Amino acid sequence: MDQSDLFLDQDFFGQKLKESDHLLAGPWIGEFGWELFCFQGYLRKLRDDNPHIKSFNVISRPGRSVIYEDFCDVFVEYDCPGTELTGALCMGWDTTPAIQFAHTVTNSLKLENCIWIPPQIFPINYHADGPEYEKYLKIFNESQKFIQFGKFNSEVSYDIVIHARSTGKFNSSDRNWPEAKWYELIELLNKDGLKIACIGLEGQALALPKTTNLLNIPLEETVDVLASSKCIVGTSSGPIHLASLCGCPQVLISECVESGGKDNERRYKYDWNPLKTPVHLVKYENSKKDNGWNPPIDKVKKLIDDILF
Repeated sequence: MDQSDLFLDQDFFGQKLKESDHLLAGPWIGEFGWELFCFQGYLRKLRDDNPHIKSFNVISRPGRSVIYEDFCDVFVEYDCPGTELTGALCMGWDTTPAIQFAHTVTNSLKLENCIWIPPQIFPINYHADGPEYEKYLKIFNESQKFIQFGKFNSEVSYDIVIHARSTGKFNSSDRNWPEAKWYELIELLNKDGLKIACIGLEGQALALPKTTNLLNIPLEETVDVLASSKCIVGTSSGPIHLASLCGCPQVLISECVESGGKDNERRYKYDWNPLKTPVHLVKYENSKKDNGWNPPIDKVKKLIDDILF
């Protein structure tokens, strides 16, 4: 697949859209963060800009209807493989079953004269440190509409929500903060009498001791937790991106500019932060050994204290 094949031809797509009665998007098969910031926002803007389209229909992974429900007529779940394959587009995976599924959906919903955004493609071009950054950032911003997810509920309000990433997918286990450091941080936070919960998926995140285990709760419940809580702490991940769209302040354990992480700092603080949610990036003098992903506990604790106290 050539790089140019990864993105929609916007001129061609725009002309076809004017002539279409229905739209079908997906299945989305890539990472959750990219779905949040290069897919669902784009589709929402399309809906606003094209009132002649009779129905918007979206296919994505099970449980994700909450991020489409404000504009989507029909949401179809597709439990596709590919989570352990490479990166945002799950490249290297055979998309034939997903394409066949999309055709089945088109027929079952009787979507005549329907335009389709296929799987393994980005509607818009974006890379925080790529060529022609300013040009594509302008298109990225103008082509999307974002809303805040979740509602405040005092019953699911926490001082701290933790996403303790614990996965080796995409050969990225070096991005996990060490489990021992999480345990030590929890001990320090418990001394402050804080209410703490852990979110994420089993097998991809830790349920830490002396916290409320919210792993595997539905996404529609997760957004309420995030919208109701004072902050989230974790390494770069989909749930941290989701927190940005729930207005939940973040303590982000990630590479920063000082350690070569120009992409993540720019993405989290500015580009992928349309609600201007506060983002506190852990910065420290690191060695080449840990590549900027393994800050000391006191640095993380200080940023949490800065938010809470």
